[in-house]
Amino acid sequence: MKPIFPPLASLLFIGIVIFIFLAIVQALVVALKGIRHPNYTSVLYIVILSMLTWLAGTMVMAHRGFFADFVSFPPKVMLVLVVPLILTVILMLNKSFKELVDEISPKALIYVQTFRVLVEIVLWLLFKDAICPEQMTFEGWNFDILAGVSAPIVGYLAFGKGRNNKRLAIVWNFVGIALLLTIITTAILSIPQISIFKPWNTFIAYWPMIWLPAFVAPFALFVHLISLRQLFSR
Repeated sequence: MKPIFPPLASLLFIGIVIFIFLAIVQALVVALKGIRHPNYTSVLYIVILSMLTWLAGTMVMAHRGFFADFVSFPPKVMLVLVVPLILTVILMLNKSFKELVDEISPKALIYVQTFRVLVEIVLWLLFKDAICPEQMTFEGWNFDILAGVSAPIVGYLAFGKGRNNKRLAIVWNFVGIALLLTIITTAILSIPQISIFKPWNTFIAYWPMIWLPAFVAPFALFVHLISLRQLFSR
């Protein structure tokens, strides 16, 4: 049965998605201008169109109940993780992409992770309405909120006022990845077909929460990885 998401949680979550979308566009604009890419406009439009297509496609599929199949295996809802992860691997192995990453402020790559505080608030609001299982919130086993709370502090201590504390940033990124993978694993193990943890996690099969595994979580992981790539290469 499709859950009825509380308006506050839905609006807040859609706002997070819009923020991430705009953050990607802004970072791409800065990077393309920094390397003086000859096809600046075309690349920008392609990326924007690709993101809009992905978001719209997953939204339509969620509305049609495609992901709400809690019988077949592997769970269809897990398919939305595949495309972003494949894209991440391709970009991380691309030498040209490294040039773009180097144009982005290392401090910005840490500060942007602050959005994870709002994600955890959304999950907590859903838990209060008995939609999200407790183990996926900070009242359960999800401590990803620590990454969001610490992001502005670490960003300032590592790169504020001309500092260049790469070691602190590197350690923080690895800790952030560990926290993120913990909640992703918990969410997967809470899906009915796997059912290691209960209550079950079914709400992510519906819009707008399908964007959590399809867009929001992959973005957090992606930023960690490109931040580490930048820090290790400098």
